[in-house]
Amino acid sequence: MPDKAPISPAQNLPSDILEQIFLLVAHSAKDSKDPLRPLRCFTAVNHHWNLVSHSCTRLWQNLGDIRVGLHHCRPESAAEVFLSSLQERLERAKLQPLTFTFNVTPPLAYGPRDLLVVIERALSLLIRHAAQWVDIGFSIPARQVHMLDTVEGSLPLLEKLSMEVLQPDVPARMDQFAIAPSLRHASFRFPGRYEADVRKKIKLPWSQLVSYHENIYPKDVSFHPVLTSSPNLESLICAFPFTPPPYFLNIPFQHTTLTRLHLRFSSNDSSLLRRLILPSLADLSVISSGVATVFTDVMGLIHQSHCVLRSLALLPDSKSWFDQHWALTRILAHCPALTRLTVNSIQSKDLRLLCDRTEMGEILVPHLKQFVLCYTSRFPTDPEDDYDAFNALAHAREELYQSRQISSPWELTIESAPNFILDESIWSRILRPLEGFPQAVAPGMERVRKWEQVLWAQVGFARSVAAAAVGDNPKAGPTLLEEGMSGVQLRKVIKELERFNFAKDDVGLLYRGNMPLLIERLASLPSASFPLEKTLGLSTRIKALFGKWKPLFIEHARVHRHWMRRGKQSIEYISPRDERRKVDGLVWEIVVGAPEQPRTPAQWLEVGIWL
Repeated sequence: MPDKAPISPAQNLPSDILEQIFLLVAHSAKDSKDPLRPLRCFTAVNHHWNLVSHSCTRLWQNLGDIRVGLHHCRPESAAEVFLSSLQERLERAKLQPLTFTFNVTPPLAYGPRDLLVVIERALSLLIRHAAQWVDIGFSIPARQVHMLDTVEGSLPLLEKLSMEVLQPDVPARMDQFAIAPSLRHASFRFPGRYEADVRKKIKLPWSQLVSYHENIYPKDVSFHPVLTSSPNLESLICAFPFTPPPYFLNIPFQHTTLTRLHLRFSSNDSSLLRRLILPSLADLSVISSGVATVFTDVMGLIHQSHCVLRSLALLPDSKSWFDQHWALTRILAHCPALTRLTVNSIQSKDLRLLCDRTEMGEILVPHLKQFVLCYTSRFPTDPEDDYDAFNALAHAREELYQSRQISSPWELTIESAPNFILDESIWSRILRPLEGFPQAVAPGMERVRKWEQVLWAQVGFARSVAAAAVGDNPKAGPTLLEEGMSGVQLRKVIKELERFNFAKDDVGLLYRGNMPLLIERLASLPSASFPLEKTLGLSTRIKALFGKWKPLFIEHARVHRHWMRRGKQSIEYISPRDERRKVDGLVWEIVVGAPEQPRTPAQWLEVGIWL
């Protein structure tokens, strides 16, 4: 009888050790949309491992992001699979505290009836376990908010609540969470503008709150007195109405525990700031249309509070604040411990002072580490001048750091908020002066433009070939004449590119013409996408060219490039001492751009940007 196959010792690990391993894996993914996803490969090892995972109730505390879409209701069997899976996870958690987010995509808020049925059934399952809720979030249509009425008074464990109500309806009531003895953190978001006073409906145990964040279009009739009724409040993010509420009198108001204050003034009157005394304040963000007064109001708050700011965002909602000479500098002079600064514009004189010492011989904000220019409602009038100054600023602060005159390496980001998207051509205009790429009339640029035109044409050619391959009409692809012309033009361009000398020619020409990105894109195409491939072998030559150029671009960028595109709407400064310069794959991102790092509206709000 042949010997049995040897059993790995790992397959017979004791249950308690396996549980600890599973819990560590689950904890490492606790912030992901599907925190149990890494465990699935473990549970498939054998029957024992699967039983241990299903019997460990703590593994099922975090349900992750429960997102409802059309694919959960069509076909009908999909709804049953989705709902039974949710019920199974809840049953495995037993009486453990629960964490989850429940989301309906905004365009589906008024979806078909079968989708609404799935939403209501899923909500009903979660509501049955309301007594176990600890950290929860909802993004649901207004018409489903009434289902939460049954949780009122049944939330003994709830500590953190995030609520997004999708328009256009206004819920009849929003007081379901008024009785929650453990609630400390609450946030509300109502996308869009509502005719009714939404704020007036929100009822919470205000005296318990440590943080309250809201993104609501404010009506003039009300403003939550959370600042005056929450003695332990540490973080407040909200909008201030056009008409000041009566309980904020023209006398100073002191709050000793507030460390973060983000205010959006819907008028040009930000004088409330001068009446606040916040000695613990470390993070301040202000949006206001009152450019002429907001700087003095912020100064008044800092001066009378004697606070030590670590983060400051000043975002006047105006076309320009170029006439506010030295206004930002005067504020920064009172923020010696500042580490992060966010603005949506900056006066050139303020920029120059950030580059060097003041008249008193002092370095402005010596601990500043992050400088963010975030466009929220406008684009600068003279981008070339603006970005030349930013380039000088980045290099000047780098020199100060290297000479140990400032304590932190420099991080500078230029970006636009999602509600103010800039055209691709504008970002190219931004990058050119930052990196010193050749001008449009520079010698050799005419030739590079022709290369770019032909390579983009090849991208279009590949699309048409792919469309013809999957479509019912093979004649939809390029004609023989088009294929021949494309092949001849592409072969000519490849010959010229192969003769380019990195040691003698201006590499900036290739960057200006997007050559690295285009060559990488063409090298990734299948050979069938190239015209006359069997005759000319263009795909092989493109791949060989990319293989030769990529390491050359990496070595050039490692030394000479200082700015990197991040997604479509952001540019980052890369310090010469940045660790990313040591890794080829990360240096290649400097060449062609790094992936975008998506942020939710709540994450934008955390850094002072309102969407």
